[in-house]
Amino acid sequence: LVLPAVYDSISEVAPDRIVRMVRGGVVQYMDLHEYKLPVGNVFTQVKLKDGRHGNKFFPAQIGGAYGFVDYLGRVRIGPQFDDVEPFAEELAPVRLGNEWGYLTKLENLAIQPDFEAAGPFVNGYAVVKKKGKWGLINKEGKFLITNKFDRIEWNAYGNYLVWEGDKMGIYNGQNFT
Repeated sequence: LVLPAVYDSISEVAPDRIVRMVRGGVVQYMDLHEYKLPVGNVFTQVKLKDGRHGNKFFPAQIGGAYGFVDYLGRVRIGPQFDDVEPFAEELAPVRLGNEWGYLTKLENLAIQPDFEAAGPFVNGYAVVKKKGKWGLINKEGKFLITNKFDRIEWNAYGNYLVWEGDKMGIYNGQNFT
């Protein structure tokens, strides 16, 4: 038995092996690799952005800035950003001033802040906005779909739907290599 039957609810196990548990209105998380149960409300010193997480790190507001904590509320990347999103494929979108870039878990900027908006990496690619238009980059920050579209969406079949005004097209996500 990993968790005793004392919780009001338990989430599905996330890909990073984190589960969300609620007991008496207190939200807790557990890493199923460590089997370490949290005690009480471990997030009293930080404010989780929205409970989403990736690669075992949670975006959190710490004081007046954003950084990342683990499931026990321990600061893993200090508060140095204006906004952050969860890690996906080892990179997290982070905002410095008005521009977004991508951070590694070792606190290195893998892609310098240069975007108006930045989505998560999916299958090695991320949708970003630059100069008012959307494009697709790889993990080196190179555009694979030039930022000329009004909207881009990844679909479950690995393709990218693109819009220019009221016209639509599709990019095959398998042909970027």
